[in-house]
Amino acid sequence: MLAAARAAAGTKDRVYTGFIVESGSEFASGLRGTWSQTTDLDTGRSRQASNFDLFSTAEVWDGDHDWRQDMSGGVHPINSAFMRGVHVTDAWLAQFGYLQPGALGAQIEMLDERTADGLNFAVVRATPRNGQPVELWFDAVSHLLARTVQVRTIDVRTVRYADYRNVAGMLLPFKLSIDYGSADNVDEIHVERVARGSPTAEHFAPPRAHRDFEIAGGTTTVPIEFDGDVIVEARLNGQGPFAFILDTGGHDILTPAAANALGLKAVGAGQSGGSGAGTVPEQYTRVERMDIGAMTMHDQPFTVIPLSFDTVERGARPPLAGILGLELFERFAMRLDYRARTLTFEALGSHHHRDGGTAVPIFFSDDEPLLVAKINGLAGDVGLDTGNSGSLIVQGQWADAHGLKEQMMRGFPSMGFGMGGASNAWSSRADFEVAGFKIPQVVARYIADTQGAFSSRTESGNVGNDILANFRLDFDYGRGQIAFEPVAGATARPFDRAGATVIKESAEAFKVVAVAAGTPAAEAGLQVDDEIVAIDGSAATQLSGWDFRRAMRQSPQTKVQLSIVRAGKPLHTVLTLRELLS
Repeated sequence: MLAAARAAAGTKDRVYTGFIVESGSEFASGLRGTWSQTTDLDTGRSRQASNFDLFSTAEVWDGDHDWRQDMSGGVHPINSAFMRGVHVTDAWLAQFGYLQPGALGAQIEMLDERTADGLNFAVVRATPRNGQPVELWFDAVSHLLARTVQVRTIDVRTVRYADYRNVAGMLLPFKLSIDYGSADNVDEIHVERVARGSPTAEHFAPPRAHRDFEIAGGTTTVPIEFDGDVIVEARLNGQGPFAFILDTGGHDILTPAAANALGLKAVGAGQSGGSGAGTVPEQYTRVERMDIGAMTMHDQPFTVIPLSFDTVERGARPPLAGILGLELFERFAMRLDYRARTLTFEALGSHHHRDGGTAVPIFFSDDEPLLVAKINGLAGDVGLDTGNSGSLIVQGQWADAHGLKEQMMRGFPSMGFGMGGASNAWSSRADFEVAGFKIPQVVARYIADTQGAFSSRTESGNVGNDILANFRLDFDYGRGQIAFEPVAGATARPFDRAGATVIKESAEAFKVVAVAAGTPAAEAGLQVDDEIVAIDGSAATQLSGWDFRRAMRQSPQTKVQLSIVRAGKPLHTVLTLRELLS
């Protein structure tokens, strides 16, 4: 079959060699822009860049390292062990390895014939040396490569190739369509020009990060709030302050309400996901100036996403304006002190960790920092997530592969909610170790999602603020490390003592979405779809989700008075708290 593909592509003169530059147009997330790709066909080195005017992105594989430049101009490596294998395979594809003699040493296995979109395909799986597997779908009639399918950490990337044209003896696709499992979010690339050239060192150098900030005095320390979430305030275009969640697993996000308050126009029509299987619409805008303490950032792109009311509400206080994430960590060394309630900024490169604690190397499969930590004595890649307001999330696929599924599913059933919707979980206790520090019997939530952020095929867990608050954290992406300095006397918040899961869909009530059997909530008669309108006489309009959780974590035997509305009728009940997780 590969011989037929080589014959169809016309490789008898070994023309798939040298250096080519492709350029054209790209349509993604409702935006149209320009696209270019520079490829060294002899080594697989490549540089890809997209420019949508509102923002631009780039990614470079230099033959050993991959560097990603996000839409803000910040740069970080994509360098986890799994993704290094993905990059090796991508380089093999960029070299047209399947057309080269001996497939450049890749292991090739025949799969089967498949039919899709009314066409027939012959499919093989290729695994380049040190690479990750990729499926190659060859058109059964033309024998040309029609698509590649590659499993990634939490999704499957499919690239479709069409409109093949002969350029300097090479048969190249002039149309590429890329998706990650959603037909609603397809990236379309149309090649318009192809030229040969000679590579230079600069072609495959890491993208240059934008110097778009200053800090008066070189460093600044600002107060934070910490009540599950880490909240930092910023002024945008001279207005505010606006309150944001600090999230190592997220990007800079504005809610539509915040964008409207600033008079900003949002454009585009993309899709974004998170924990849970669903997606939400996303658009894009730019903020001319953002001030946090004595730090100023200029001309920053923000994604505009309708975060759920439950995510942004703060009871009687103004809602959150969104999330601040990777774009800060790519530019600043940041010291997060949960105990002192402070966050300190210093430019990367000028910072040196001088305090106590242990520096741990970090790496990336995407945009969230990963490090090696142990769950019940088993080492794995754990995401460090300041956007996780809980304790430890254990990824289902890793737990299943390590024989932990049965044990963890005997835990207390619960439900979580993220940007992608609901996730079923089971909470139990596990020993956790990070940076050489052992934290016994933390709350561990086993999540068996098959889509979304907690469906990773490569990560073991995700550690949140309940555990991270045991440390002062010194983030230094420039040196590829996070330092952990233990804090004496830190205590974890107690586990829920009621057994009801609620979300706040509006200011007036907490909606009950799950009631665990045999719990105080069930014994008090709570039912799914009940609306809790008051707790101990305080109206829900004055209470936040964190106020509710605090009320349900009071001491055992505490009686909590609830006013509820069921099918339009007011009711009153009392639940008596008790331990649900030993």
